[in-house]
Amino acid sequence: MKIFYRILMLIFNYIPFFLLCGVVTSIWKFHNNILLMLGTVALIIYVIPPLITRVALIVCPLKNTEYELFSKEYYVWWLTFCSQIIYLRLPFLEEFLRIIPGLYSMWLRVFWGAKIGKFTFWAPGTRILERNFLEIGDNVIFAADTRINAHVQTDKKLQIAPIIIENNVVVGAYSLLTCGTVLKSNQATKAFLISPPFSVWKDGVRIKNAD
Repeated sequence: MKIFYRILMLIFNYIPFFLLCGVVTSIWKFHNNILLMLGTVALIIYVIPPLITRVALIVCPLKNTEYELFSKEYYVWWLTFCSQIIYLRLPFLEEFLRIIPGLYSMWLRVFWGAKIGKFTFWAPGTRILERNFLEIGDNVIFAADTRINAHVQTDKKLQIAPIIIENNVVVGAYSLLTCGTVLKSNQATKAFLISPPFSVWKDGVRIKNAD
């Protein structure tokens, strides 16, 4: 059984490659019909990955914050992670959506099921590893090259939890927010902030225990 799951894990690694193959095939097949070609490419790039993720999480929801490595839940998470790697390999795919104000946030809400408030600003270079684990309030600004990572893997456990950012928060440039991070309302964090797992921040200061 372990061999089966390892093979499955390897197949999941090919998801970005399969997506690109689909894009190339669509361009070749529909090059005489520009609208059909663009629609098919958009479907492959922007709809299929979140669809894979949401179906996987319906079949096996990840409700806990900690899982054994190579458990069933671990492989489900790996599938959802691999379905999003294409945006990390090719970051211009998301930057293209961010050109139109509000479009990127809408995509996260509608297709990924993320909770995104009003007037969210995504500065260039913002990278998100798990789009389905976001809970963001209103009037949030992500400064340049922010990293949002909802999972942490140790030698024995996978920890995964939403990144929660409340209203009126500015996330400093080049920051790294890891799983379970909570940024309380009405604050601006410093640049190069590194938030350890399950940290709570208020007024720019890390709080050890969340209320």
